[in-house]
Amino acid sequence: MELVDSARVITNHRDAAGDTGWDLAPACPPEWRDWLEHCDGGFFHSPPGLKAGAPSGEPLYCVHRGPTGVDGIAVGVRHACRLSRRARHVYFPSAPAVRDAHQGSIIVQELVTALRDRGAAEVVMDSFDAGWCPHVPGAAASSRR
Repeated sequence: MELVDSARVITNHRDAAGDTGWDLAPACPPEWRDWLEHCDGGFFHSPPGLKAGAPSGEPLYCVHRGPTGVDGIAVGVRHACRLSRRARHVYFPSAPAVRDAHQGSIIVQELVTALRDRGAAEVVMDSFDAGWCPHVPGAAASSRR
């Protein structure tokens, strides 16, 4: 399956063995609250936080599964820019909530790759509720005042 403009179903982006990687969905999974606590997420990793902190667009609930279970979550929106009808831009009000901050940058890189593989032209992560700061090699980063 693949990410499509009308995205009712967005797919798994897993490793070759199918054990680890990102699951992407347009609806909030029923286990989200447990995963939010498990990954020490904050308000901007929740559905109400998404409504308060993101532009309008299609919700995107992202769950990273590692060898021992869920080790990261992110919530954002896909939206189109004024130059295109396709929703190719993804905005996250916060960097993913992760169980182990030492693995955070790797998990973020995997999320960016999963989204780009599905046609995302731009992925933006803000810093609301961020418990750590991702570093993604080769990604443009800007400072904020």
